[in-house]
Amino acid sequence: MNIKPGLNFPIILFSITFLIVFTSLSLQYYFIDSSFPQEIELSRFQSDFSTKGETTSVYSKDLSKQKTFLAYSTYASLRLGEYSASFHFKGPEFESSDCYLEIVAEKGKKIVSRSERTTISDQIIVNLDFTLSGKAEIEPRVEYDNGSINIELDKIVLKRIKYSFPADTLIVRTLYLTPIFFFALLAFYFILNNDEKWRSYLAVFLTYTGIFLIIRFAWMSEDALITLRHVDNFLSGNGAVFNPGERVEGYTHTLWFWLVTTLRAIGLPPKGAMVLPGVFFSASSLYLLFFVLWRGPDKKVAINFSGALLIGMSSFIDFGTSGLESSLSYLLLIIFAIFITKGWWEKRPEILGLVVTLMTLNRPDFGIFLIFGLIFYTFYYFKKRIPFKTILMYGSPPAILLGIYEIFRMGYYGSVFPNPFFAKSGSSSYFSQGILYLGDLIKGSAFFIIIALAFLALLLKRREESFSARGWIFGAGIFYGFFVIRGGGDFMHGRFLLPAVLLITISSSGAFDNIFDKNIVRRITAFFLIIAAILISLSIIPAQKRGNNIYNHGIADERFTFYGNKIFPLEQLLDDTHIFMWKTIGNNYHYLTNRAKKKIKVAYHTVGFIGYYSGPRVNVVDRLGLTDPVLARRKIEKRGRPGHEKSAPFGYLIYRELTFGETPFKMWNDLAGTKYGVLWDLSRGTLNKFSFFLPQDFKKKLDSGITNYLKELDSIDIGNKSELIFFLKRFWYPYANASDKEFFNSIYNANTISERSESSRWINENEEQIKKWDSVIKGKLTREKFIKNIIFAIKDFLK
Repeated sequence: MNIKPGLNFPIILFSITFLIVFTSLSLQYYFIDSSFPQEIELSRFQSDFSTKGETTSVYSKDLSKQKTFLAYSTYASLRLGEYSASFHFKGPEFESSDCYLEIVAEKGKKIVSRSERTTISDQIIVNLDFTLSGKAEIEPRVEYDNGSINIELDKIVLKRIKYSFPADTLIVRTLYLTPIFFFALLAFYFILNNDEKWRSYLAVFLTYTGIFLIIRFAWMSEDALITLRHVDNFLSGNGAVFNPGERVEGYTHTLWFWLVTTLRAIGLPPKGAMVLPGVFFSASSLYLLFFVLWRGPDKKVAINFSGALLIGMSSFIDFGTSGLESSLSYLLLIIFAIFITKGWWEKRPEILGLVVTLMTLNRPDFGIFLIFGLIFYTFYYFKKRIPFKTILMYGSPPAILLGIYEIFRMGYYGSVFPNPFFAKSGSSSYFSQGILYLGDLIKGSAFFIIIALAFLALLLKRREESFSARGWIFGAGIFYGFFVIRGGGDFMHGRFLLPAVLLITISSSGAFDNIFDKNIVRRITAFFLIIAAILISLSIIPAQKRGNNIYNHGIADERFTFYGNKIFPLEQLLDDTHIFMWKTIGNNYHYLTNRAKKKIKVAYHTVGFIGYYSGPRVNVVDRLGLTDPVLARRKIEKRGRPGHEKSAPFGYLIYRELTFGETPFKMWNDLAGTKYGVLWDLSRGTLNKFSFFLPQDFKKKLDSGITNYLKELDSIDIGNKSELIFFLKRFWYPYANASDKEFFNSIYNANTISERSESSRWINENEEQIKKWDSVIKGKLTREKFIKNIIFAIKDFLK
C-alpha cells in the first residue's frame, strides 16, 4: 500500500484532528454542564482544630471557639460562573455578633470574595455572592469577631446564578490534546507509506503522551513541602533546616534540594520551583527512553512496548512531578543505562563515576548503584578486559565529592546520614512488608507484563552483542528491587520500586524490532499493540483507588490521598491552588504569629503542609521524627507502616513544652481550647500576646475548672491519673495562684504521684540524650563545634 498525498497533508491532518477534538470537548462540556447540580448543599463541617478530643468529625457547634470552619471532605468543586452562597444559622437564641463570611478559592493566598463585616442578630440566613473566572475548589468560611455565640451553622447552600461557557479553557485543552491523536495518526500514515519515519513519529507520540499525562496530573506531595521549608529557610538566612535554630537535615535528596533552592533564588514560585524541573526531567527521560536507547548502526528508533506500559503506570505519572526527586532519578538512571548500552563505561569511567555520585546525592539508596558499578567493573577486570586504572577512575568522583559532602554533613548536622534515614530505619530488614509493597505494585500496574517482556527480550537477544548490556541493566534493576523489598519498601505506592521498573523496562527496549519491522502487516500490528499497551496500563488502577480504601497494607496512593482524582488546569501549573485542612491550619498559625509577634511551638504527624504554610516563627515538632534526631533514633517497638513507626511519646511533647497541642485529657482540651488549638503555655507573656483572641477571663475560668475537676478526681475514671498530675505539674502549677498550688500539693501529693507517670520516667531515661542532641544541633557553629560534631556523628553511627 502506497499513499502519496500532497505536502500539505500534515497540516490538513492536524486541522481535522483539532476540529474533532474541539467538537468532542465541546459536547463533553455541554453534557457535564447539563448534569451539574444547580444547587449544592454543604451540611457537615469540620473545624481546623478539634477542641473536643475527637479525631473524625467535629460538627458546627460552639463557633466562638473556632477561627475557621471547613466543609472538610465536602469542598465544593465549581465551574466558572456567578454564584450565591446562603449561610443558614440556627440556635435557641441569638445574640448580636459581628462575623466575616467568606468564600475562598485560592490562587496563592488570594481570596476571590470576602464580605464586609456582617452582624448576625435575628438574621438566620446571610447571602454572599461571588464569581469564579475558572474551575475552582471553593471553601466556605465563618469567622467570628467577638464573644460567645449560642448559635450553630446549620448548612451552606450554593446556587449557580449564571453560567459562562469556558471558551478559553476549551481552546487550551484542545491545543494540548490534539498532538496526541495527530502524532499517532501521522505514525500510522507513514506505516501505510512504508516510510521508516513511522518509528520516529510513534516515539514522538509516546513521548508527548507521557509528558501530557505528567503535566495533567502535576501536583506537590506533603513530603515535598518539608523540603520547601528547608529551601525557604536557607534563602532567608536561617540555614538549610526545617526549624530555624535546629540544624537537622530533614530531607534525603541533597542534589534535588540545591536545584530547587537555585530555582527559588531566581524567583520561581514555590510550586513552580518543584513542578517545572519535574516536568523537564521527566520529558528528558522520556526522550532518551524512546529516541536514544538501543539505536543501532542504521539509526532507527527502537520499538518500545515496555515503555508504552510504563507511561500508563499511575505511579510513574504521579512521581513525574510531586515535588520529590523521582523525576531527576529517572533521568540519571537512564544516563547510567546509556553508558552501559553504548559501551561508554569503558572509555569514560570517570564520567560514569560522576553520574553515580549525582545519583547517590539525589537519593542515598542509589548508593546501591555505586556498589553495582564496582561489581560491574571488577567483573571485567578479572576477565582481563579493563586495567585496574579504570576502576580507580570510576571510584574517584564518588570518593572525592561524596567524601567532601559527608564531612560537611557530619560537621553541620552532626549525623552520618540524613535524618529520615534513621527515622525510617533504613538499615533494617522488613521483608514481610517489602513483599506486600511489591504485591501492591503488581496489583496496581502492568509490572508483571513488563517483567515478562524483559525475560522474553533476554531470550531473544542471548546470542547477540546487546545481550550482556541488557543483562547488566536487568540485573541492576533486580539488584535494586531486592534492596527495596528487603527494607520494607515505602508508604507511597510504587515510588521506591519505580527505579527497578524503569531499568527492567530499558532492558527490553527494541528487543522485538526484527519481529515487527519486516512488513507492513507486522508494523500495523506493532502500532496497535503500542496503543493497546497504553490503554491496558492506564486501565489498571492501584488498590487504594478501589472503594473507600486509603491504605493497602499501610501503603497509600499519595496523590489520590491528597487530591483525589482532581486535575488542575494548565494555567495553574505554577500556582498552589489546592485547599486542604492542614494547609489552612498552617496559614492560621502564620496569621497568629505575625499578629502576636511571637514564636510558638506545635507538634503534628503531618508537618509538610502545616510546617511550610505556618512560616519560620512556628517551630513544628515532627511527631514521626523526620526532622527530629531524637525521635528518629528511637527503637521500633513494633513494625508497622514504613516511615510511621516512631511516633513521639507524650513525655517528649511535654519535655519540648508545646504552645498548642492536643492532650489525652478531655478536661484540659475543653478548658484550654481556643480557636487556634488547645493552649499549653499559660505564661503571662504568652497570655498577654494572645489576648486578642482569648475569651474574657480565660485564665481565671481555666484555674477554676481545673480545681473543681481535681476535687472530683478520685471519683472519675481517667485512666492513668499520674499522667494528668504530671502534665498539670509542668504546665498549670507554675502559673497557678498560691491557694491553688497549696490545694494541689496538699491533697494529691503531686510530686510523688507525677513521678510515677510514664511520661516522667521517659523524660528521666532520655533527658541526657536529648540534651546531647540539642548541644549538637543548636547554638553557634564554630570551628571547634564543627569538629566535635564530626566525632559525635561517627560515634552515634557506630553505636
